Amino acid sequence: MLLEIVTRHILGRPTMLAANMASVEAMKNSAPGMVKQTLLLDDVGRGVAWANAQLAEFEPEGDYIWLLDDDDVAIDTELPRALLEMSTRNPDLVMMRMDHGPGVGILPDAWHWKKRPMRGQFGCSSFITGAEHWRRCRQAWNANYAADADFLCYAFDHTIDIEWRDVVASRCQRANSNGAPE
Repeated sequence: MLLEIVTRHILGRPTMLAANMASVEAMKNSAPGMVKQTLLLDDVGRGVAWANAQLAEFEPEGDYIWLLDDDDVAIDTELPRALLEMSTRNPDLVMMRMDHGPGVGILPDAWHWKKRPMRGQFGCSSFITGAEHWRRCRQAWNANYAADADFLCYAFDHTIDIEWRDVVASRCQRANSNGAPE
C-alpha cells in the first residue's frame, strides 16, 4: 500500500473524526487501493504527550506515512497520485502546506518554505515520511507537547532526499483551539 494515513483520536470529538474519516474516504475513492487509514485511539483521555509517545512505537504498513489527526481533514485529493509519481525517487520526506485556520493561516508561510522546519511553522499534516525513514527517525517522537517538531527537525536533519510539494494538503478543523474537545 502506498500511503498510510495515521489518525490520532481522542474521545469527545466524534464530529471531527467523522469529517476526518470522510475526507480520507474521498481520497481512497480517488485512488483505489493506494490509501489506508489507521486510527490510534486515546480511549481514556491520556492526552497529547501519550499520543506523541505512541508514535515512537508505531510500525508502518504503507510506503509513506502521513499524520492526519482527528482535528484535520485532507483536502488534496491528488496526493496519492503525486506520491506514486515521486515513489520512483523514493524521497525520505515530502513537505507540503496546511491551512491551520483563521489567525494562523497557511503553514509553513512563504518565509519558512524550503527551509529547515521551525516550531510553529508546520503541523503534523504538513509532511509525509517514507516508511524506512520513519523507522530510522521514530525515536525522536517523545512525550513532549511539541514532539511533532522534535520528530520533523530530526528527520529533516537526517534526510537524504526531500520533495517540496507546494500545495495545501490539509485543513485544521477549528471547532475550538489547540485540540480542545468539540
